[in-house]
Amino acid sequence: MTFGTREITADQPSPPGTAPLNNVSADTQDAEVVLVPKPSASPADPLNMSRIRKELYFAALIYGACVTGVVGPVLVPGLSIVAAAFQIHLTQVMLLNGSLIMALGVSAYVCGPLTTLWGRRLVFLFTTHIMVFGCVLVGSAKSYNSLMGARIFQALGMGTSFSVAGTASINDVFFIHQRGSRAGFWNFAVIISGSQPQSSVATSSPASPGSGASVC
Repeated sequence: MTFGTREITADQPSPPGTAPLNNVSADTQDAEVVLVPKPSASPADPLNMSRIRKELYFAALIYGACVTGVVGPVLVPGLSIVAAAFQIHLTQVMLLNGSLIMALGVSAYVCGPLTTLWGRRLVFLFTTHIMVFGCVLVGSAKSYNSLMGARIFQALGMGTSFSVAGTASINDVFFIHQRGSRAGFWNFAVIISGSQPQSSVATSSPASPGSGASVC
């Protein structure tokens, strides 16, 4: 870009993630939406899925964004509760979120290539089971160290929902003219899932060690 832009000729493919835009004029009665990307003839092509199946797929992405997004912030309003329950300093409680974020970074970095290698469905199912099991471990934690390990285990199952479940998964199933609103809804779901009112409800009651009421 420093020395200008390179012209793309007709025999060159468009850069990844882009599509050529052309002026098309047609009578409104005969006009059709130009599908980009163009679906193949294979029934296994995600672009050829039925409308109902696509919307259910998108609903699962939204649900995953809400459930995954609340795992980290849900602990924040209950920091003092956890500190009192385990008789630890507030700084140690903050490490519970710090370790989760660090493990989430590793998980997101690894899950992206794994979905390309093994397919999104398998990785989604595997990491979802990891996160659910991590929530069980958090709820049954009876010491600070076990809670720390459970939070890290939770984060290992969250990577797919943050690195793949957004634009990448939406692009697999929907055409360009269908992606904008869905990408916006997904980002909105991530934002509201970590809201303080929702997190405060989950931590409003005192918790005792092992009850898990303040962290899950």
